Amino acid sequence: MVGHLAGSLTEPTAIRPVRAATLVGLYVRPEHRGARAGARLVEAFLEWAPPTRPMSTRSGSTSGRGSFLRP
Repeated sequence: MVGHLAGSLTEPTAIRPVRAATLVGLYVRPEHRGARAGARLVEAFLEWAPPTRPMSTRSGSTSGRGSFLRP
């Protein structure tokens, strides 16, 4: 396993009248970084999302170095 990606699709609401594909989280193991593993995961997510015809995509990022990752 090189890493993982979590995403969601949401239907239109009164506040946001379009379907949205949201990339919730992305992690690539250190030994696989720099080899486009993250890019390939995002590409796969975007290929998965179109059948629902999302009109917007959203994502955020973090360095992943927060204390919540340490035991």
